[in-house]
Amino acid sequence: MKFEQRYIAKLERELFSDSVGSVAFSRTFSMNPSLFKKFKADPKLIGGDYRDPVHSRIIRISENARKKVNKYLTSKGLDPVGLPSYLEIKKMPHVCKVLLTDDHKNYILPTGNVGASYNTETDSITFYEAMVSQNKENEKLIDTYKQGIRTANELMGKYHKLRKPLQKLMRFYRTMIDSLQNPEKAEEILVHEYGHKAAQDIKNSRGESLNYQLMSAALDRGDEEKAVEIVEGFNVNATDNITGKKTTMEESTYDIFGRRMNYVLKSMGQDVPGVLKGGHNNSGKRVSQKYASMN
Repeated sequence: MKFEQRYIAKLERELFSDSVGSVAFSRTFSMNPSLFKKFKADPKLIGGDYRDPVHSRIIRISENARKKVNKYLTSKGLDPVGLPSYLEIKKMPHVCKVLLTDDHKNYILPTGNVGASYNTETDSITFYEAMVSQNKENEKLIDTYKQGIRTANELMGKYHKLRKPLQKLMRFYRTMIDSLQNPEKAEEILVHEYGHKAAQDIKNSRGESLNYQLMSAALDRGDEEKAVEIVEGFNVNATDNITGKKTTMEESTYDIFGRRMNYVLKSMGQDVPGVLKGGHNNSGKRVSQKYASMN
């Protein structure tokens, strides 16, 4: 079987993604003791030098993002979102790699990355230095995507049938590079995570968060991927509402999730503020059931 026949499907399936992960992300412990609630008095679980200028910048961006979310929430008659229990700052996000091999060489192509995450179990936000423009880690991550462009160019010269997906992939890399060089993108990412936290703080009479409600129909079927799709699609729409602009890349995973959710909400005569306000009365479950029936 020829190289291009083996890998076109793999390219289309795996590479054009924002790297969607589990909603319950890895445990996070590091924190800024002056801004975030203290954890147990265990020094082994406390990491990070918050005199570091990059860390200080991230904390500032985090607070700006939270203020932006709260301005939106209070304008809709909703409670503001508080500080997370922890803010963990890491250096470099995990960048998935796809290995392609022909008879002569191995080719590694990076996919997206998880630039931040909100852990519903520990009420913590993880953010990466690399997502903030103009620092050492940021430059390393940009170089990863630049190398991806060079590899994609090499493959395009060898395999004509890969040209279309590789062109699409190179546009994705260029968009990632532009985002990493954009100082505003870090704040957008943290707005998205505070959106998850706001939905987590809204609970029905059974103590089920709006996040859980949105995932419930898919979880009842044992479909965790669909559950993530629903909750992320809703939060993409919330993030766009809060920032007043589109925050996802065209045809990226989150862009597709957001458009599907927008279609479902419109079919119900609903919108993001309405679902947030109705979270105490199971609005998320109604959205989840409708989404499951339509997708």
